[in-house]
Amino acid sequence: MSIAETEPPPIRRGDLRVVFQPIVDLQAGHISGYEALARFGGRSGCPIRPDRAFAVARAEGRSAALDTEVVREVMALRSQLPPGCFLSLNVEPDSLGDRGLRQALLSFGRLDGVVIELTEHVPVESYADLYSHLSPLRGAGAVVALDDTGAGYAGLHHLLAIRPSILKLDRSLIENIDRDEAKVALVELLSVLAGRIDAWLLAEGVERAAEAIALRRLGVPLAQGWLFGRPGQPWPNVPAGGRRVLDSARPETGPVRTLRDLISPTPAIGDTCLAQAARLLGADDNLDVLVVLDPDRRARGFIDREGALVGVVQTALHVNLATSPVELAQKMLTRPPGECFRHVLCHDDVGRYVGTVAPERVLAELARIAAAQVSARTPEG
Repeated sequence: MSIAETEPPPIRRGDLRVVFQPIVDLQAGHISGYEALARFGGRSGCPIRPDRAFAVARAEGRSAALDTEVVREVMALRSQLPPGCFLSLNVEPDSLGDRGLRQALLSFGRLDGVVIELTEHVPVESYADLYSHLSPLRGAGAVVALDDTGAGYAGLHHLLAIRPSILKLDRSLIENIDRDEAKVALVELLSVLAGRIDAWLLAEGVERAAEAIALRRLGVPLAQGWLFGRPGQPWPNVPAGGRRVLDSARPETGPVRTLRDLISPTPAIGDTCLAQAARLLGADDNLDVLVVLDPDRRARGFIDREGALVGVVQTALHVNLATSPVELAQKMLTRPPGECFRHVLCHDDVGRYVGTVAPERVLAELARIAAAQVSARTPEG
């Protein structure tokens, strides 16, 4: 059946509205962000399925125009976003080739905390063009997510060419993952891959508590789905069922200490400013290293006094600031021998650098935890 045979009625002024779905941190137990979703026909006329509306727009060459209209509606509400939350919006890769859409995004100034989620309804014709279209948006602070990883046109080349900060796992990989060891193995592999390219996994379509608990055990950091809230008016809260799952992430004895308590605000420089490193390090005897950031404010690595002489950026372990000291120690021990006890680079939920953790502080914290456990097991008197 052709699109023309099933074409929805024309979208009239006022038909477009945006709704928002919570994105939760499975490990920390709170809302981390919201995904904006377009809806049509809710104010006048009959509702129009979003996929049909966008399909017709693509067929008529209006895809970029429709994406631009949605972007403007979403970004107009950005200032009302709850503190500490990021905002994710969907854009077709080919629409990014439209200068008007890019200008619409950049007209809102800095894009820190904005996630540009690339949908995959059509294959990408030129990755070089797509990367160049994303560059100014990344330069303004936005990060990129790949939608429907594991479905659609997504592939390893697609992932490596775009270098996203977030991989959204398709619902087909998440459904009944608590009962399917093959899906568990696949998500474990994707988790390793995401860690190696410094990206986050976000599980889509989580509808059952057992699915969420399985994902948490696998270390998947972010999730969304009906369990944690259906799309609604700004800004929906997590319903009771999902709230119980999130609350179970917190032990009854109190919050576990995370790297937030151990972090140091190590100074950073841009990756185009390496020539300044030696001067900055030489001017401060208490400064051992500088963190090197790319244009997206993601940490590339660090540069020490020796490296500053030759402009060499050293690799480092990248972790989220919500990581526990015990988990970090386990990650450190899997590093190559010469890299186990280097500074650790910490980032927030959208990959932005926030500080470093010195290995000595990790060891001190592990000693404190061990001493507390011994004390708890030792009878009084």
